[in-house]
Amino acid sequence: MGTARPLKIKRFPESKVEKTAIKREWLDGFRAHCTSPWISALALFMHQCGARLGSALALTPDGFDRSNRTATVMTKNGDEHKFDLSEECAAARIEYIPPHQAGRHSMATHLIVDRGEDVATVAKLGGWKSSKVLLDKYVHAKATRGLVDRAYGKKKK
Repeated sequence: MGTARPLKIKRFPESKVEKTAIKREWLDGFRAHCTSPWISALALFMHQCGARLGSALALTPDGFDRSNRTATVMTKNGDEHKFDLSEECAAARIEYIPPHQAGRHSMATHLIVDRGEDVATVAKLGGWKSSKVLLDKYVHAKATRGLVDRAYGKKKK
C-alpha cells in the first residue's frame, strides 16, 4: 500500500487584537483594591518579571531565593529562567486587563518605552528567545498625539 499525499489546510484569516500595556499606576490600583494577597503578589510578579501566567502559577517556595531576590521558573519552552525581584506597594481605580497583558506586555513596554532600557537586555531579562518577537508583539507605543509638536514645534527664543 502506498503513502497518501500530505493533507494541506488553508488557514482562516485572523484579525489582529489590539493589546494594552498597563502603567505602574494601574498595577498599584489593582493591588490596593485586591482582596487576595496572593493575587496581588501574582500581579506584581508578572508585571515586574514579564512572566506568563502559567510560569507564575507554577512557582513553588523552592523557586524563591529571598537573599538574592530571585525566583526561578520553567518557561513554556521548557527552559529554566531566573527572574529578578524587587520590594513593593501603592493605590487607584482601574479597568480589567488580562493577566498576560498586565504582566508580560506591560513589563516589556515599561522597561523599553517608559524607562529607555535596551531591547537585548529586556529580552534576556524576560526570557524572550528573540528580540524581534519582543518588539513585534510585546512592546507598545506611547500615544502619538502631540509628538510632532514636541519634536518639531517652534523653538522658544
